[in-house]
Amino acid sequence: MAEKKYRVVTKKNVICLVLMLLFSCFFIFLFIRQIMPGQKKLVYVATVKDVRNNCSEKIVKSEIWNLISKNDFIENRSTIRTSENSFVELAITSGARVTLGEMSGCIAYYDKEYGFAIQLEDNTKVIINLLNCENSLIVTGSDFNKLMEVKPGSLIEFKYGESIDATAIKGEAMIYGKALNEIKLSEKSSFEINSSGLVLRKAITVLSPVFEKDFSKMGAELYPVEFSWIKNNDSVKKIRLEVYKDSYFVHPVLHEDVDASVLKYTVKLDEGSYFWRILLPSEDKEKEMQVLASDRFYISR
Repeated sequence: MAEKKYRVVTKKNVICLVLMLLFSCFFIFLFIRQIMPGQKKLVYVATVKDVRNNCSEKIVKSEIWNLISKNDFIENRSTIRTSENSFVELAITSGARVTLGEMSGCIAYYDKEYGFAIQLEDNTKVIINLLNCENSLIVTGSDFNKLMEVKPGSLIEFKYGESIDATAIKGEAMIYGKALNEIKLSEKSSFEINSSGLVLRKAITVLSPVFEKDFSKMGAELYPVEFSWIKNNDSVKKIRLEVYKDSYFVHPVLHEDVDASVLKYTVKLDEGSYFWRILLPSEDKEKEMQVLASDRFYISR
Protein backbone atom coordinates (compact mmCIF):
# COMPACT_ATOMS: atom_id res chain seq x y z
CA MET A 1 0.00 0.00 0.00
CA ALA A 2 1.49 3.36 -1.21
CA GLU A 3 2.22 5.93 1.39
CA LYS A 4 0.43 9.33 1.13
CA LYS A 5 2.72 12.30 0.60
CA TYR A 6 1.98 15.51 2.42
CA ARG A 7 3.35 18.98 1.49
CA VAL A 8 4.87 20.73 4.43
CA VAL A 9 3.68 24.34 4.65
CA THR A 10 6.51 26.44 5.95
CA LYS A 11 6.51 29.97 7.27
CA LYS A 12 8.32 31.06 4.11
CA ASN A 13 5.54 29.67 1.91
CA VAL A 14 2.88 31.54 3.90
CA ILE A 15 4.74 34.85 3.58
CA CYS A 16 5.12 34.39 -0.20
CA LEU A 17 1.43 33.58 -0.54
CA VAL A 18 0.39 36.65 1.45
CA LEU A 19 2.67 38.90 -0.61
CA MET A 20 1.25 37.49 -3.85
CA LEU A 21 -2.29 38.21 -2.63
CA LEU A 22 -1.35 41.78 -1.63
CA PHE A 23 0.25 42.48 -5.01
CA SER A 24 -2.79 41.02 -6.79
CA CYS A 25 -5.16 43.23 -4.80
CA PHE A 26 -3.02 46.29 -5.54
CA PHE A 27 -3.04 45.72 -9.30
CA ILE A 28 -6.79 45.01 -9.27
CA PHE A 29 -7.30 48.31 -7.41
CA LEU A 30 -5.26 50.20 -10.04
CA PHE A 31 -7.23 48.55 -12.85
CA ILE A 32 -10.57 49.53 -11.28
CA ARG A 33 -9.40 53.16 -10.90
CA GLN A 34 -8.55 53.22 -14.59
CA ILE A 35 -11.92 51.95 -15.84
CA MET A 36 -14.32 53.55 -13.35
CA PRO A 37 -15.74 56.87 -14.63
CA GLY A 38 -14.90 59.90 -12.55
CA GLN A 39 -12.10 58.17 -10.70
CA LYS A 40 -9.25 58.74 -13.13
CA LYS A 41 -7.06 61.72 -12.28
CA LEU A 42 -7.23 64.39 -14.97
CA VAL A 43 -3.75 65.10 -16.33
CA TYR A 44 -4.38 66.94 -19.62
CA VAL A 45 -7.07 69.59 -20.07
CA ALA A 46 -6.36 70.75 -23.62
CA THR A 47 -4.59 70.14 -26.92
CA VAL A 48 -2.84 72.75 -29.07
CA LYS A 49 -4.80 72.91 -32.35
CA ASP A 50 -2.91 75.80 -33.94
CA VAL A 51 -0.03 78.07 -32.98
CA ARG A 52 1.84 80.96 -34.59
CA ASN A 53 5.34 82.12 -33.61
CA ASN A 54 6.52 81.87 -30.00
CA CYS A 55 4.01 80.58 -27.45
CA SER A 56 5.11 79.04 -24.17
CA GLU A 57 3.85 76.72 -21.45
CA LYS A 58 4.88 76.54 -17.80
CA ILE A 59 3.60 73.49 -15.95
CA VAL A 60 2.58 73.56 -12.29
CA LYS A 61 5.44 73.70 -9.74
CA SER A 62 7.98 74.54 -12.43
CA GLU A 63 9.75 77.79 -13.28
CA ILE A 64 10.78 76.65 -16.76
CA TRP A 65 8.96 77.93 -19.84
CA ASN A 66 8.83 75.60 -22.85
CA LEU A 67 7.77 76.45 -26.39
CA ILE A 68 4.58 74.68 -27.45
CA SER A 69 3.82 73.18 -30.85
CA LYS A 70 0.74 71.98 -32.69
CA ASN A 71 -0.82 68.81 -31.18
CA ASP A 72 0.97 69.26 -27.83
CA PHE A 73 -1.01 68.27 -24.72
CA ILE A 74 -1.58 70.92 -22.04
CA GLU A 75 -1.44 69.75 -18.43
CA ASN A 76 -4.03 70.74 -15.86
CA ARG A 77 -3.33 74.22 -14.43
CA SER A 78 -0.45 74.92 -16.81
CA THR A 79 0.13 78.57 -17.75
CA ILE A 80 0.03 79.45 -21.46
CA ARG A 81 1.44 82.73 -22.78
CA THR A 82 1.77 84.27 -26.22
CA SER A 83 4.44 86.70 -27.37
CA GLU A 84 4.29 89.60 -29.82
CA ASN A 85 2.89 88.68 -33.26
CA SER A 86 1.70 85.29 -32.04
CA PHE A 87 -1.48 83.42 -31.16
CA VAL A 88 -2.47 79.95 -29.97
CA GLU A 89 -5.70 77.98 -30.32
CA LEU A 90 -6.48 75.43 -27.61
CA ALA A 91 -9.00 72.60 -27.86
CA ILE A 92 -10.32 72.14 -24.31
CA THR A 93 -11.23 68.56 -23.37
CA SER A 94 -14.86 69.66 -22.85
CA GLY A 95 -15.10 70.57 -26.56
CA ALA A 96 -14.52 74.33 -26.27
CA ARG A 97 -12.03 76.16 -28.48
CA VAL A 98 -10.03 79.00 -26.90
CA THR A 99 -7.84 81.33 -28.99
CA LEU A 100 -5.39 83.69 -27.28
CA GLY A 101 -4.24 86.84 -29.08
CA GLU A 102 -0.73 88.26 -28.85
CA MET A 103 0.79 89.22 -25.48
CA SER A 104 -1.92 87.27 -23.65
CA GLY A 105 -1.98 84.52 -21.06
CA CYS A 106 -4.27 82.01 -19.37
CA ILE A 107 -4.38 78.96 -17.16
CA ALA A 108 -6.53 76.09 -18.41
CA TYR A 109 -7.80 73.99 -15.54
CA TYR A 110 -10.47 71.69 -14.15
CA ASP A 111 -11.92 71.70 -10.65
CA LYS A 112 -15.00 70.39 -8.87
CA GLU A 113 -16.69 73.78 -8.53
CA TYR A 114 -16.43 75.10 -12.09
CA GLY A 115 -15.66 72.05 -14.19
CA PHE A 116 -13.51 73.08 -17.17
CA ALA A 117 -12.40 76.71 -16.92
CA ILE A 118 -9.78 79.21 -18.03
CA GLN A 119 -8.21 81.88 -15.85
CA LEU A 120 -7.18 85.02 -17.76
CA GLU A 121 -4.15 87.17 -17.09
CA ASP A 122 -4.50 90.94 -17.26
CA ASN A 123 -4.72 92.50 -20.75
CA THR A 124 -5.58 89.19 -22.40
CA LYS A 125 -7.48 89.01 -25.69
CA VAL A 126 -9.39 85.79 -26.25
CA ILE A 127 -11.99 84.21 -28.52
CA ILE A 128 -14.12 81.49 -26.92
CA ASN A 129 -15.80 79.20 -29.44
CA LEU A 130 -18.52 76.89 -28.09
CA LEU A 131 -20.42 76.54 -31.37
CA ASN A 132 -19.90 72.76 -31.38
CA CYS A 133 -19.74 72.24 -27.64
CA GLU A 134 -22.47 70.93 -25.32
CA ASN A 135 -20.90 72.27 -22.12
CA SER A 136 -20.49 75.78 -20.73
CA LEU A 137 -17.03 77.21 -20.12
CA ILE A 138 -16.25 79.27 -17.03
CA VAL A 139 -13.87 82.23 -17.34
CA THR A 140 -12.17 83.50 -14.19
CA GLY A 141 -10.12 86.61 -13.59
CA SER A 142 -6.58 86.94 -12.24
CA ASP A 143 -7.90 86.32 -8.72
CA PHE A 144 -9.81 83.19 -9.87
CA ASN A 145 -13.16 84.87 -9.17
CA LYS A 146 -15.90 83.97 -11.64
CA LEU A 147 -15.89 86.48 -14.48
CA MET A 148 -18.00 84.98 -17.25
CA GLU A 149 -19.95 81.85 -18.12
CA VAL A 150 -20.08 81.19 -21.86
CA LYS A 151 -23.07 79.12 -22.94
CA PRO A 152 -22.98 76.18 -25.40
CA GLY A 153 -23.45 77.24 -29.03
CA SER A 154 -21.77 80.63 -28.47
CA LEU A 155 -18.89 82.54 -30.04
CA ILE A 156 -17.59 85.32 -27.78
CA GLU A 157 -14.77 87.79 -28.38
CA PHE A 158 -13.40 89.05 -25.12
CA LYS A 159 -10.72 91.36 -23.71
CA TYR A 160 -9.89 91.35 -20.02
CA GLY A 161 -7.96 94.12 -18.29
CA GLU A 162 -8.89 97.24 -16.34
CA SER A 163 -12.21 96.96 -18.14
CA ILE A 164 -14.08 94.01 -19.59
CA ASP A 165 -14.70 94.44 -23.31
CA ALA A 166 -16.89 91.62 -24.65
CA THR A 167 -18.82 90.97 -27.84
CA ALA A 168 -21.22 88.09 -28.43
CA ILE A 169 -20.80 87.28 -32.13
CA LYS A 170 -23.22 84.41 -31.67
CA GLY A 171 -25.01 82.92 -28.68
CA GLU A 172 -24.78 84.38 -25.19
CA ALA A 173 -22.75 84.60 -22.00
CA MET A 174 -23.32 85.74 -18.44
CA ILE A 175 -20.84 88.33 -17.18
CA TYR A 176 -20.06 88.75 -13.47
CA GLY A 177 -17.94 91.30 -11.64
CA LYS A 178 -17.43 93.39 -8.53
CA ALA A 179 -20.40 95.68 -7.80
CA LEU A 180 -22.29 94.00 -10.64
CA ASN A 181 -25.33 91.85 -10.89
CA GLU A 182 -25.32 89.26 -13.65
CA ILE A 183 -25.25 90.84 -17.11
CA LYS A 184 -26.52 88.86 -20.07
CA LEU A 185 -24.42 89.31 -23.21
CA SER A 186 -26.75 88.21 -26.01
CA GLU A 187 -26.11 87.50 -29.68
CA LYS A 188 -24.79 90.47 -31.67
CA SER A 189 -24.44 92.66 -28.59
CA SER A 190 -21.39 94.30 -27.08
CA PHE A 191 -20.55 95.81 -23.70
CA GLU A 192 -17.64 97.40 -21.94
CA ILE A 193 -17.62 97.04 -18.16
CA ASN A 194 -15.10 99.16 -16.27
CA SER A 195 -13.51 98.41 -12.91
CA SER A 196 -16.17 100.37 -10.99
CA GLY A 197 -18.91 98.18 -12.47
CA LEU A 198 -20.26 100.72 -14.97
CA VAL A 199 -21.76 99.13 -18.10
CA LEU A 200 -21.19 100.95 -21.38
CA ARG A 201 -22.91 99.86 -24.57
CA LYS A 202 -20.59 100.30 -27.54
CA ALA A 203 -21.72 102.40 -30.50
CA ILE A 204 -21.12 99.50 -32.90
CA THR A 205 -20.35 95.80 -32.61
CA VAL A 206 -17.54 94.72 -34.94
CA LEU A 207 -18.14 91.24 -36.33
CA SER A 208 -15.16 90.90 -38.67
CA PRO A 209 -12.30 90.62 -39.13
CA VAL A 210 -11.78 88.47 -36.02
CA PHE A 211 -8.54 89.46 -34.30
CA GLU A 212 -5.24 88.04 -35.52
CA LYS A 213 -6.86 86.20 -38.41
CA ASP A 214 -4.39 84.77 -40.92
CA PHE A 215 -5.89 85.15 -44.41
CA SER A 216 -4.56 82.88 -47.15
CA LYS A 217 -4.10 84.59 -50.52
CA MET A 218 -4.53 81.34 -52.46
CA GLY A 219 -2.56 82.75 -55.39
CA ALA A 220 -4.55 85.99 -55.71
CA GLU A 221 -2.70 89.27 -56.36
CA LEU A 222 -4.69 91.05 -53.67
CA TYR A 223 -6.88 89.55 -50.96
CA PRO A 224 -10.30 91.04 -50.11
CA VAL A 225 -10.65 91.66 -46.37
CA GLU A 226 -14.19 92.31 -45.18
CA PHE A 227 -15.02 94.54 -42.24
CA SER A 228 -18.57 94.13 -40.92
CA TRP A 229 -20.39 95.59 -37.96
CA ILE A 230 -23.77 96.16 -36.31
CA LYS A 231 -25.07 99.54 -35.18
CA ASN A 232 -26.11 99.67 -31.53
CA ASN A 233 -26.93 103.37 -31.61
CA ASP A 234 -29.03 105.05 -34.32
CA SER A 235 -27.31 108.38 -33.68
CA VAL A 236 -24.08 107.00 -35.19
CA LYS A 237 -24.04 108.18 -38.81
CA LYS A 238 -20.43 107.66 -39.86
CA ILE A 239 -17.42 105.67 -38.73
CA ARG A 240 -13.81 106.03 -39.75
CA LEU A 241 -12.04 102.87 -40.92
CA GLU A 242 -8.25 102.91 -40.79
CA VAL A 243 -5.72 100.24 -41.79
CA TYR A 244 -1.99 100.63 -41.14
CA LYS A 245 1.23 98.67 -41.67
CA ASP A 246 2.58 99.64 -38.25
CA SER A 247 1.27 99.27 -34.71
CA TYR A 248 1.80 102.99 -34.00
CA PHE A 249 -0.82 103.93 -36.63
CA VAL A 250 1.56 106.27 -38.47
CA HIS A 251 1.64 104.94 -42.04
CA PRO A 252 -1.95 104.49 -43.31
CA VAL A 253 -2.91 102.02 -46.04
CA LEU A 254 -6.59 102.96 -45.75
CA HIS A 255 -8.17 106.05 -44.19
CA GLU A 256 -11.87 106.20 -45.02
CA ASP A 257 -15.04 107.69 -43.55
CA VAL A 258 -17.81 105.13 -44.10
CA ASP A 259 -21.59 105.34 -43.75
CA ALA A 260 -22.31 103.39 -40.54
CA SER A 261 -25.59 102.09 -42.00
CA VAL A 262 -23.91 100.03 -44.78
CA LEU A 263 -22.68 97.56 -42.10
CA LYS A 264 -19.99 96.22 -44.42
CA TYR A 265 -16.82 97.43 -46.16
CA THR A 266 -14.30 95.45 -48.21
CA VAL A 267 -10.69 96.45 -48.85
CA LYS A 268 -8.16 94.60 -51.05
CA LEU A 269 -4.69 94.26 -49.58
CA ASP A 270 -1.35 92.66 -50.42
CA GLU A 271 0.60 90.16 -48.34
CA GLY A 272 1.77 91.37 -44.94
CA SER A 273 0.84 92.22 -41.37
CA TYR A 274 -1.80 94.93 -40.84
CA PHE A 275 -3.18 96.91 -37.92
CA TRP A 276 -6.70 98.31 -38.09
CA ARG A 277 -9.00 100.46 -36.04
CA ILE A 278 -12.51 101.86 -36.29
CA LEU A 279 -13.15 105.31 -34.83
CA LEU A 280 -16.18 107.45 -34.12
CA PRO A 281 -15.73 110.84 -35.86
CA SER A 282 -16.44 113.94 -33.80
CA GLU A 283 -18.00 117.19 -35.02
CA ASP A 284 -15.50 118.99 -32.84
CA LYS A 285 -12.27 118.89 -34.86
CA GLU A 286 -10.21 119.58 -31.77
CA LYS A 287 -11.66 116.61 -29.90
CA GLU A 288 -9.88 113.29 -30.16
CA MET A 289 -11.91 110.59 -31.91
CA GLN A 290 -13.14 107.64 -29.85
CA VAL A 291 -11.63 104.27 -30.83
CA LEU A 292 -14.47 101.74 -31.13
CA ALA A 293 -12.36 98.73 -32.06
CA SER A 294 -8.72 98.01 -32.82
CA ASP A 295 -6.71 94.91 -33.70
CA ARG A 296 -4.59 93.24 -36.38
CA PHE A 297 -4.60 90.57 -39.08
CA TYR A 298 -2.14 88.83 -41.42
CA ILE A 299 -2.24 88.04 -45.11
CA SER A 300 0.13 85.25 -46.16
CA ARG A 301 0.60 82.94 -49.11
